[in-house]
Amino acid sequence: MVVATPMESEEHPKLPNVVRGRFSLVMKLVKEGEGTKVEYLIQIDFGGSMPAQVTNSYMRSSLAYVTKMQQHFQKRHGLEVFTAQDGRLVGDALCTWTEAEEHRDKAETAAAARVREMFGSYAGLKEAGERFVFLPQLVTAAAENSLSLGAGVKKRLDQLEEADGRKIGQALASTLAGTKLGPVVAVDRWIKRYPALVEMDKQEKWFRPMMEAMARRLVYEVGWAAKRRLFVGAALSTVDMITDVQVIVEYLNMPGKEAQFLVASCSFTFS
Repeated sequence: MVVATPMESEEHPKLPNVVRGRFSLVMKLVKEGEGTKVEYLIQIDFGGSMPAQVTNSYMRSSLAYVTKMQQHFQKRHGLEVFTAQDGRLVGDALCTWTEAEEHRDKAETAAAARVREMFGSYAGLKEAGERFVFLPQLVTAAAENSLSLGAGVKKRLDQLEEADGRKIGQALASTLAGTKLGPVVAVDRWIKRYPALVEMDKQEKWFRPMMEAMARRLVYEVGWAAKRRLFVGAALSTVDMITDVQVIVEYLNMPGKEAQFLVASCSFTFS
């Protein structure tokens, strides 16, 4: 256990015009089976009133230390020791911001840069990408979370190519959006849709937990995408209505177009 408490020193005396904060933390390492659980508690006192956004930002950056610690050890796990828990942790990391997203090419999506970096730095993912050549593209398409019906891919697991992986991954977002019973059920339906994924699920015990973890993170973005589609649809309907009004006004001001005016007016009224 590691405990850090604030201390005062004569080398750093309090100054009357300076606010001094206090930062306390406790870190406890607990053995759990073959792994280790880290319990991390922090308490921050800024010494005065502070906007919630500043406090939350500082808390996030402090708690990110534990995430970096976990990822440091997770990167060392080879595929031969991957468990369901490894799959969940990797799946969550695949939907978490990385520095690679800041340095990507303009033609590369943020999700693609993140997946590329992780399949290069995580030993288990690197081995998985070499064994299953379609997997990086599948995960990238799933992480991009763009609504698409996807394509029917009826190939066996050993027949899948990179292009097949992207087609399959693209179908996850629409499955999440169309399932009201939650991400776990959505992933189950998505896996059963593709024979190769059924094989993958039976063969690799980490695959389903990884995709379930990703789905839990992505489902919130699907909700946002649905709102975006609703907004775009409403905007298009408004533009269409304005266009109809303009046509009706033109017919009204054109001699000999009385019949067209009546038809357009009736159509607009009852549409």
